[in-house]
Amino acid sequence: MAGKSDPTVAFLLEFLPGFFAQWFGFGHIYNGKIGKGLLVMFSYWIIQAINLLLVLVLVGFVTVPATRLLYLILSSIDAKNNAAAS
Repeated sequence: MAGKSDPTVAFLLEFLPGFFAQWFGFGHIYNGKIGKGLLVMFSYWIIQAINLLLVLVLVGFVTVPATRLLYLILSSIDAKNNAAAS
């Protein structure tokens, strides 16, 4: 990205789609880190697919919301920090 990214916008672009639609990575893409954004997006979906299989053995009822919460918090903070550092 040519200019400096706004940390608040990066945080909201990461948090809001993640919270409402479970789509992570947009804050990183906004920061110009397209590869990292796609990695966050696809890794989340792959981990959640594994977690859905774990629901069959009842462990997934804990791991599905835990994974979503961790991605929601950590990815949003990371996007905000990357924008502030640029």
